[in-house]
Amino acid sequence: MKKLNKLLKITSIFILLLLSNQLIAQTNTSATQTVCVGSTGEPYLIPTPTTGSIFNWTISSGGTIASGNGTNQIAVDWGNTPGGPHTITVTETDAFGCIGADVTVVVTLTDAATANAGSPDNVCAGNAYSVISAIATNYSVISWTSTGTGTFAGGTTLTPTYTPSAADIAAGNVTLTLTALGNSPCSDATSAMVLTIIPAPTAYAGIGDNVCEGSTYTLSGTSATNNASVSWATTGTGTFSGGTTLTPTYTPSAADIAAGNVTLTLTALGNSPCSDATSAMVLTIIPAPTAYAGIDDNVCEGSTYTLSGTSATNNASVR
Repeated sequence: MKKLNKLLKITSIFILLLLSNQLIAQTNTSATQTVCVGSTGEPYLIPTPTTGSIFNWTISSGGTIASGNGTNQIAVDWGNTPGGPHTITVTETDAFGCIGADVTVVVTLTDAATANAGSPDNVCAGNAYSVISAIATNYSVISWTSTGTGTFAGGTTLTPTYTPSAADIAAGNVTLTLTALGNSPCSDATSAMVLTIIPAPTAYAGIGDNVCEGSTYTLSGTSATNNASVSWATTGTGTFSGGTTLTPTYTPSAADIAAGNVTLTLTALGNSPCSDATSAMVLTIIPAPTAYAGIDDNVCEGSTYTLSGTSATNNASVR
């Protein structure tokens, strides 16, 4: 009889231990838990297990036991569907076959944060760049960073404006990174895009110059950089030969000559997305001189002769 009472007393102690144990989820003793969607290897355990006990684990839905069933600790791989609640239940059976009360924890799955900074893009040197295709979901806060030294306006929105610095322009590109801060306990999501900085075009048509009426004019001292092509235009009605080069020849029209000058404009076509660059010079058309010595005439030997009926125009002097 004493032996039976002793056995009952030991059994009662084990049952008490079984009933008093807690299920710890992710090192948290709360009876409810939140886990990020898609999490793997999440630990759940009964601390200080009774020697010789067997632990039977079940999950109502939402995840699978990856390892540890039968022991006091399991790892759970959670699925990709948010929500819940999902109940994890563990039942302990001790070495004497005594079964303890179920211990449970309720788990809710939270959507993971996502971030997409957008596709690589270009901006012209000297211009600011506005992000228009960034996407983020399931976040609490977003932020942007740059590998360069430029600045963001609206850097906590999905549509910030980035102004490249001189160092960024010299480097030719920067990487812009979007970070979406995950809702607890989810990790942050990041995404990066490369912003290429295209040099702006330059154009120089040369200094103003003159050409004589009836002559052609060949441009020189012109320049253009960072351009796809060049072209020339006139405010007059004359014509260009080689009008897609830096040294075209311009032939003034009669209307140009009558007007006395024309403006010749060089356009350097910028590489996308840069705008074109232009520069102009004024070509003054100088009227050609005229000279008339008069009609043939006679003079008597020994006499002097004074010319008359002569003329000269558009001249600096006569001789």
